[in-house]
Amino acid sequence: MKDYEMEKLTIELIEQQPSGRAVYRMENDHLKVMVSNLGCQLQSIEMKEPDGGYRDVILRPKDPEHPEKDSSYMGCVVGRIANRIAEGKFTLNGVEYTLATNNGPNHLHGGNVGFNCRCFAAKIEEDGIRFAYDSPDMEEGYPGNLHVEVKYVLRGGSLGIIYSGLSDADTIVNLTNHMYFNLSDGDSILGHRLQVRSDRYMPVDGDCLVTGEFAQSAGTVFDFNEPSVIGDMMDMEDPQIMKAGGYDHAFVLAADSDQIVLRDDASGRQLTVSTDLPMVHVYTGNVLPQGAAGPDGSHYKAYQGMCLETELCPDSINVEAEPRVILRKGEEYHSETYYTFDNVKG
Repeated sequence: MKDYEMEKLTIELIEQQPSGRAVYRMENDHLKVMVSNLGCQLQSIEMKEPDGGYRDVILRPKDPEHPEKDSSYMGCVVGRIANRIAEGKFTLNGVEYTLATNNGPNHLHGGNVGFNCRCFAAKIEEDGIRFAYDSPDMEEGYPGNLHVEVKYVLRGGSLGIIYSGLSDADTIVNLTNHMYFNLSDGDSILGHRLQVRSDRYMPVDGDCLVTGEFAQSAGTVFDFNEPSVIGDMMDMEDPQIMKAGGYDHAFVLAADSDQIVLRDDASGRQLTVSTDLPMVHVYTGNVLPQGAAGPDGSHYKAYQGMCLETELCPDSINVEAEPRVILRKGEEYHSETYYTFDNVKG
């Protein structure tokens, strides 16, 4: 791997609000990143173009000071539990816990006031920014005092997100970032090519809650082992796609170094995602108009951005025999995901 020790990295505080919200700029020779300590929200990722200019490759929120108004969770870290929990209930160590049902009959992305709405303490470090938050016992219904850290690092054309957590009691944790990618010069991601090295996915019900089954993807619209145009796959009208209005599904990842590749052929922009997490939730922005507007105030269109949410199994606590989301007292939660941007147009 390339040695980045000599690479110039600039990190600066560019905005500080009385509310505690702060915005930082991170920049090296390949990427310019804007991030807020409120929800650890990524507000822009600009990648360097072959002509020397820059292109933002994620959707920007309209009102970054009020993430609670944005049901799209744009660019934020979500938790304590990413994705859905059936009926907002789970049992841990024989005790049943009840959470908010903020997505139809189910719990979604940490509840009414999840990590996306919390101000994290920020510390600039040599290779990035470390954000920290102490989530008190029973916040949003979750047990245990949980200390969470999220670190953003820049290394060449890669943005890394390193998550860690430690609790003083048994609890459940599953963190991810909910940024929306669009690598094209147009409105839609349906022309993007997606590759996901995966042989299984999780079907969902009418509320996009996983059923608990793991289905084979070979020969279906969920087979992205070879790069495939997203819109072409959706046009096959699979019942699962029709139920969700697009992709809103978790894929079990193969143990490859580059498990996920998203590319826009017209521009040549490419994103490669590598993670130590076992799954990725692919969401094609099916209901973006309901919860998201851009900086100019106009609402985003359906399929204008897509999420690649690396994560543990959705509703793990209710569907896995040995739930990987359980974080035992004194044990460390740790995961790393890297997003590498490049232009591959010949």
